[in-house]
Amino acid sequence: MNRIGEIGVNNQGTTMKIIAYRGRLDMDVMFNNGYIKHSVTHSNFKNGSIKNPYVPSVYGVGYLGEGKHNATISQKPTRQYVVWSMMLQRCYMSWINPNNVSYNGCSVCNEWHNFQKFADWYDENYYTVSREEMNLDKDILVKGNKVYSPETCIFAPKNINILFIKSSAARGNLPIGVTLSRNSYMMQYHDENGKLINAAFKNSSEAFQAYKNGKERTIQKVAEKYKCDIPRKLYSAMMNYRVDLND
Repeated sequence: MNRIGEIGVNNQGTTMKIIAYRGRLDMDVMFNNGYIKHSVTHSNFKNGSIKNPYVPSVYGVGYLGEGKHNATISQKPTRQYVVWSMMLQRCYMSWINPNNVSYNGCSVCNEWHNFQKFADWYDENYYTVSREEMNLDKDILVKGNKVYSPETCIFAPKNINILFIKSSAARGNLPIGVTLSRNSYMMQYHDENGKLINAAFKNSSEAFQAYKNGKERTIQKVAEKYKCDIPRKLYSAMMNYRVDLND
């Protein structure tokens, strides 16, 4: 029996068509996006178990693609997959943590919707610093950046990454690093040793300037501390980082 042209729908809800039939145990099918799966069985075609690796299946945008990278090994998610899926979650599942406004308006470049492409970049750029936790950062290299991409992202030790976390909700309409307390304008930040530095000022401008000076100095000191352990472009970005009024 020649089954060429037979149409089916897989469990992902996508249409597929038999384009080559060499027997019920050896067929080729083409999906509606042009992807071809070779050497499949007719029974799997009928029960819909043939998957299209280019159909978004992770947070509405991510797909596994085809390549050398596995999402799991021995039923345990790989490091590449964990970082990739968490990146997608932050951008496309903001309702999970609606109070975290840091990722409002953030997105992932089209290239990285493909897990294989992200995992390639991960393997080329991941590094370790002693026993420190490493974070994927999107806005140290490019200040204010909202798009995760190969050009804008870098791995950074957590102790560096937290230097750039902003508390927009706490300050309201005041400059970054400044809060109002009992008719005084308070500035505060953590220095390179993690010590909380704070002081009171009569106006927000003075408080902000003190914060700006202290924060930039701290970032530079931390950059010097990690200079031999981090990529040169991360070190340079930290040394040249400037705090602006509306950060």
